Amino acid sequence: MGQLAQPKPADTPNEPAGKSFARWLDDVQNLRVREAMGELGEHWTVVVVALSIAVLVILAVAGVFRPSGVGTPTRDVKPFPSIVWLFVGVLILFVGPMAADAAGRLPEVYAQVSGKAVSLDAVELRALRMGAAALAGCLVGLAMVYLMSKSAKEAGLSIGGMDLLLGVGGFLLALPLVQLAAIGGSALMVQVSGQTPAPIAHETLAFIAEHREHPAIWGVVAAVGLGAPIVEEMVFRMGLQSALLRMFGNPWPAIIVTSLCFAGIHLSVLPEHSWHALIALFVLSMCLGVAFERTKRLGVPMTMHIAFNVLNIALAMQAGAQISPEDGGAERGETYVAAPDR
Repeated sequence: MGQLAQPKPADTPNEPAGKSFARWLDDVQNLRVREAMGELGEHWTVVVVALSIAVLVILAVAGVFRPSGVGTPTRDVKPFPSIVWLFVGVLILFVGPMAADAAGRLPEVYAQVSGKAVSLDAVELRALRMGAAALAGCLVGLAMVYLMSKSAKEAGLSIGGMDLLLGVGGFLLALPLVQLAAIGGSALMVQVSGQTPAPIAHETLAFIAEHREHPAIWGVVAAVGLGAPIVEEMVFRMGLQSALLRMFGNPWPAIIVTSLCFAGIHLSVLPEHSWHALIALFVLSMCLGVAFERTKRLGVPMTMHIAFNVLNIALAMQAGAQISPEDGGAERGETYVAAPDR
């Protein structure tokens, strides 16, 4: 969205009248766009409510809320018992932190082997750790997807090109519902506690916003925007939701319990005065779970989750630009130095 141009003289001796008129017309168009966006912002809650109602009606008419959804059978997870599905999810969940810990020690190991000191600031160290965690989680998870899909061919472990289109469509349908949950959660927090919700309700997003000008921040962005959604969908949708579906035999209890766990595990990354974000995360997970059961394709909730994270990263970086320090530079934070033994 272009910024409104500053007023300029109508004509100058070296500027033709036609060009001056074109510039004036462009200014008027920009003004109208800004006015329209201002009106939209003032009535944003009403717009979100209307869009959410429309989405719910569309989904109800399509039969998505029926246990089997649009007349198709649910995923077949019977080839493996619940404990196996759960074990796979837990394995993928814990391999990431172990890889992050190992990566965090690499500078020290390199310093000892090479005899050269290694200096990393807070952003570089986090990018290293998060990148290693995302890579390890993706590799182990995708290996399990490949192995398990051979026996559980109807369990919805497919990942293909069509998932991108279906996932983007699912994300656009889910976005008004998640946004409505975020608005409602913020209002509830104000009413219950009287506290003002944090502007960025995620510790890592706040870190990205604060250090957005640091070159290494793009490693964190890649891990959060691409790696984390893939890993989390394999943990919660392929692992936990499949285990619960095998246990209950009905997708709805599996989706609801999985969504409660999905929201709860994010408690550790919520800044102070941010518990309202759990409501939006629960609704997001419900949408991801429904999309998984209805499409029977793991790549669909992965794509939806990636789109959600990328959108939030972009909004966080925009918010960070508005509240940046006066010098405009990104603080590098505390420096970690690994030195060889002498």
